[in-house]
Amino acid sequence: MRKFTVKPKTITASTNIDTQSLERDIWAALEKYMKKKMKGDDSWKEYTVVEVGPWEENPEMIQAEIRSELLVNYKSQTEIDEVLDEVVAKYDPDAYFEPWSAGISQAYLRQ
Repeated sequence: MRKFTVKPKTITASTNIDTQSLERDIWAALEKYMKKKMKGDDSWKEYTVVEVGPWEENPEMIQAEIRSELLVNYKSQTEIDEVLDEVVAKYDPDAYFEPWSAGISQAYLRQ
């Protein structure tokens, strides 16, 4: 069993998904995509957060969330979601990212 700390409480979940690997893979895909889009400017990293961990509503599932000021319009958000869909599909073939609100996209993965 892994112990995950979710602000402000701690929940315990068994996991078949290596959440650290998933988070690294998401960052790697973002970097590859953004290098093309931003032409080498890495400032986007300062305004981007990736969080991966058990979903509070169902700890048997993993929630992956990306928050970024770069996702402020629907077109850029869906483009990035499509890139990240390939990443989460490696862990759960039914998983995909979708816009949750402006600047936030989420994916839910089964264990």
